[in-house]
Amino acid sequence: MSRYAMQSPAESFAEFHRLLCEKGPEHCKIQWPKCYKFYEMKGLL
Repeated sequence: MSRYAMQSPAESFAEFHRLLCEKGPEHCKIQWPKCYKFYEMKGLL
């Protein structure tokens, strides 16, 4: 994810969602486990 994603919650969500769609949940779960867990806990996955 970009540096901009680290500064903007909206951009972070957008970039993570794009990666989720392009690479799939297993890839995101391995590459960004904390981010994945956060969205999972919030019921967004």
